[in-house]
Amino acid sequence: MHSLIWARPSLQGAVCSTSLARTILQPWQRAEQGTMRTNSSTSAADQTNAYPQNLTQQDEQLLRVFLTACHYRWKELPVRAQAALDAGCTSAQLRATVRHLPIVAGYAPCLAAAKALHASGHLGEDTPGKMGGPPGNAFELVYAKVRDRVWQNLYQVDSYISEAIRIHAYGDIYSSPGLNLQQKQIFIIGFLGTADMHDELFGHCLAALRFGVPQAACEYTIRTAFQMDPSKPEALQRRAVKILAGASRKVKQNFPDGLPPLPSVTIPDPESVRRSSPPPEANLDGAGHLVQDDSEDRPS
Repeated sequence: MHSLIWARPSLQGAVCSTSLARTILQPWQRAEQGTMRTNSSTSAADQTNAYPQNLTQQDEQLLRVFLTACHYRWKELPVRAQAALDAGCTSAQLRATVRHLPIVAGYAPCLAAAKALHASGHLGEDTPGKMGGPPGNAFELVYAKVRDRVWQNLYQVDSYISEAIRIHAYGDIYSSPGLNLQQKQIFIIGFLGTADMHDELFGHCLAALRFGVPQAACEYTIRTAFQMDPSKPEALQRRAVKILAGASRKVKQNFPDGLPPLPSVTIPDPESVRRSSPPPEANLDGAGHLVQDDSEDRPS
């Protein structure tokens, strides 16, 4: 049976160290925050894919916010969000991190995380997002030369899911501004490493490495994810790290003269990046029974 995404290299080989001990990171220059390019904006060649050898403090804290939501630990989110702000992240980046959750975790965790951080005041002002109109080209950027093969494999599984992933998940959610492609891939490989989705992990490791995230930063991302979910078996972590190593060899083979510049998502219609219109005023007359009042059941 063909892999849904890519054919993986052999998983047999040496076992990597599993030590999670690490000193506190020193401040690094933040990765470029540009996330979106319209048809009239500068070329992708003007972007840089320079990234420190390990995660920046900002990206690590955003990763921890993302994974905490994936683990449904809503009460921890305000503390995680404050740590991200203290590390130099912005409220807009926190909001973009929460908005990226449907890609892997679904809409319900995204909503729960947004409610928790809205209540704690960490999300700041509302920001525009990509919604409707022609899709952004995130799907093409992530899957590059194997885009059509990935599309065909998804279509063979389920035509509707295939289109929803390509047009909505990538064309809207992944194409929304607020985070760059490096950050978005860091979040995804952190999730996939512990999710036992090794075919998808290999593909997204390829994308992260191609976008300029070093192997060491990707490995730290995976180990952080397992540290935050200690229920996962050690063998699963070793396998994930091994898959990353295989992806790294593949990228070095494909780009012997160096990586291409870090691209930005192209939005065909800039007006599709917007805030949604407010809903009409609710008329609850005679509809009180539709709103559950559970105040008496809540703990004081």
